[in-house]
Amino acid sequence: MSANTNNQLRRLAEKKSGSSLPETSKRHVINRLYQLVTGDAKEKQWAEAQEHIAEHFHRIKDKPKHTVFAKKYRDIPELRQLIAETLSRPSETTYSLLTENGNPEGNPCLLIHRHFSKQIGESEGQNSLRVIGDMDGKLISAFPVASPSGKIHK
Repeated sequence: MSANTNNQLRRLAEKKSGSSLPETSKRHVINRLYQLVTGDAKEKQWAEAQEHIAEHFHRIKDKPKHTVFAKKYRDIPELRQLIAETLSRPSETTYSLLTENGNPEGNPCLLIHRHFSKQIGESEGQNSLRVIGDMDGKLISAFPVASPSGKIHK
């Protein structure tokens, strides 16, 4: 994501929330998400997020941009470990807005990316994980994405 796009999304998220979004908010959200994924929080919250994340275990014909996890990561313990790795050592974090009908128009959220040296998605080049959390630390989704070329986190 370009710096210009990142700044635009941050301004939109700040406008929507009615206040500035400091860097400390990122750490707070990531810590809450990590507690959820590692089992230190309510299982009901994980179950709700898992339902949406599981949509990325198979193709959906009406969603051409929909990404699918590699077979290994369709296993819940493996998936939780992958998400925990992303949250413990993110490659980048970006403020954004939750999408509504594919457009960033919803409430502010945090996009957390980790670039891996291994392929985590079904398609070639999908070696990054995007984790989406709202500003209260609720896990919204996680799915594989293609890394910008040359970006890997070992």
